[in-house]
Amino acid sequence: FSFFNEILIGDRLVDTFIKRLGIGVIENFNGFLQEILAFEKAGNIELSQFVRSFRDSQGILKRDNSATAYPQVRLLTIHGSKGLEAPIIYLPDMLTAKKPSDTLIFSEEWIYWTENSNFAPSSILDIRGQEKEKIKMEDDRLLYVALTRAKQALIIAGWEAPVRRFIKNSWYELLKDIISKDPACMNIDGILKLQLAPSINTQKLEELSLEQEQTIAVPNWYDELPDKYIELKSTIIHPSEWQSNKQQIVPQKKGQLEAFERGNLIHTLLERLPSLHKSDQATSAIRYIKKQMPKLSTEEVKVLFDEVYSILHHKDCSDLFSEDSLAEAAIIGRIGKLEISGQIDRLIVTDSYIKLADFKTGRPSATPPEAYLRQMALYMGLLKQLYPDRPFYGFLIWTQSAKIIPLLNEQLNAYLEDVSGVKAFNN
Repeated sequence: FSFFNEILIGDRLVDTFIKRLGIGVIENFNGFLQEILAFEKAGNIELSQFVRSFRDSQGILKRDNSATAYPQVRLLTIHGSKGLEAPIIYLPDMLTAKKPSDTLIFSEEWIYWTENSNFAPSSILDIRGQEKEKIKMEDDRLLYVALTRAKQALIIAGWEAPVRRFIKNSWYELLKDIISKDPACMNIDGILKLQLAPSINTQKLEELSLEQEQTIAVPNWYDELPDKYIELKSTIIHPSEWQSNKQQIVPQKKGQLEAFERGNLIHTLLERLPSLHKSDQATSAIRYIKKQMPKLSTEEVKVLFDEVYSILHHKDCSDLFSEDSLAEAAIIGRIGKLEISGQIDRLIVTDSYIKLADFKTGRPSATPPEAYLRQMALYMGLLKQLYPDRPFYGFLIWTQSAKIIPLLNEQLNAYLEDVSGVKAFNN
């Protein structure tokens, strides 16, 4: 007890936890110290024995989760709110998020893998359908829990994001169609606010307490919307989307679908082939091309593979596909007031230089689009903070035409200075 008490209380480590997790964390520490005292009273003195005993107990702490115990705003998952109630409930995230496709299908006896649902047998599709039905039933139960926590008011909202978050088929869309018909529901710029009638028990309690408690008026800010942010200070920027104006380079009208399919196929090969041994790359690539695009002739398959091979072994970019390179490398940081989070398709950092490439669909234009230059400039600005003295080389790889476009540091500097006033490249 003395050991942990000195670390947590004596060295004020608890202050760091309170600052990060809130005042409620104190209850966790008290419960932890009580476990130690009970362990010592049982005649145990070995520290390793306590650690093993505590780990086996899973550290479960019974706590009072009532609003009386915590008269403050609380953030909970819907699962964590089961059995609890509060006067006002906010449901801020009721839109549908884009989910990655799951190629693994679980049954009671087996785990199945299908690369493409178009090639899956009917038995596997039936299992997948059953799993989706189970997920839907669980979602319905969660929605019921979320809607029955409020005593006085229920507020429903959501946030949209291009390609990633949608209103269609979301809880928000379902609730808007139902709740908006209630006279007690208000729609304030898309935010649904439902004022609930007090229950019989609540009315009786209010009648008993009228003489004992002073009536508190609802503050004006309760019905006011928060001010919109003017600055970008706390906004996380995704370089591939930021200020892109949805600018895209589209293929020629003739055969657009085939062109995009071809570009996506090259993208996939450039991502997967580097992980294979060089002796296996050609066989695996040709087999994959024939499977994905069975209408191609033998000569067309060979031409497509030759284009991929030319990129993998290009004199300026071959190291981007070596064993020392990184694929889809996550990067996050700050440039000026911009908080940036992105993903780099191919990256290699050596003792003598930095090099990266980003894959783009469509056909290249005479000059790279501004959105792409701005995206690469932000990536470079972050990397040069880590490696300020190393030369930098950036490339755009157009997957539809298998063309590599080197980027000039002067171009990237111009865009970086434009968005942040910072010049990163001197080489």
